[in-house]
Amino acid sequence: MKDNSELTVQNMSKKHVDDMLRLEQGSRENFWNKEIFLRHLKTPRHDGLVAVVNNVLVGFIAIEYKINSIRILNMVSSKKSSTFKVEDFLIRQVKLMISSQLNNIKFNVRESNLKLQMILKNNCFECTSIFKNYFIDNLADKINREHAYCFTFSQQDLNS
Repeated sequence: MKDNSELTVQNMSKKHVDDMLRLEQGSRENFWNKEIFLRHLKTPRHDGLVAVVNNVLVGFIAIEYKINSIRILNMVSSKKSSTFKVEDFLIRQVKLMISSQLNNIKFNVRESNLKLQMILKNNCFECTSIFKNYFIDNLADKINREHAYCFTFSQQDLNS
């Protein structure tokens, strides 16, 4: 049976918040709530994209425009959408935003998130720095601290 599903991209908007929240709650990190999504959409220089298959949201990427770079704030995809490589698709869409003014993309990733680290490396991102105790999770019985690896994709990498 032939699969006619097509992965498409849309600009993130308020209409996507409930679906993004469902994906976020199913992710292993789960740190954005509805208030954070709504605040992100209202904040100047913040933007995002959603990936959709058959009118179903299967992933999102939230970004912030800095002076000369794009910072990825959050990226989540549905576990059921692995055949579409949603993370790769969303990263490629953000890479298309690179210009002479925005010459790199940065994403701080938990040291334990090996899957995302591999996805970034496969998309020509390099680990450029480590932030100690960057992620602090207040769990019921303890406080968990985790380092962040800063992955960077630069304009130079795009031209080579």
